Amino acid sequence: MRKRRLNLNYALAYNNRGLLYREQGQLEEALADFSKAIEIEPNLAIAYSNRGTIYLKLIEIQNAIRDFTQAIKLNPNYAINQGG
Repeated sequence: MRKRRLNLNYALAYNNRGLLYREQGQLEEALADFSKAIEIEPNLAIAYSNRGTIYLKLIEIQNAIRDFTQAIKLNPNYAINQGG
């Protein structure tokens, strides 16, 4: 249980740093951090969604669709929650 929580914390840290990189326009760095978050915690829907957003900006549409689909599979309510 403790290891799982520690992994989630590390994954969230990478995810959050990826958000900062994205805001600064450093898309490759953001992509790397979102991918690392997913590597650490493969069930982190938000990381898939964030990485999908980067893929869209990089015009890698198939990768974006794959990640958005995975985010929804992991959390079926995710699309509703994110639709602002």
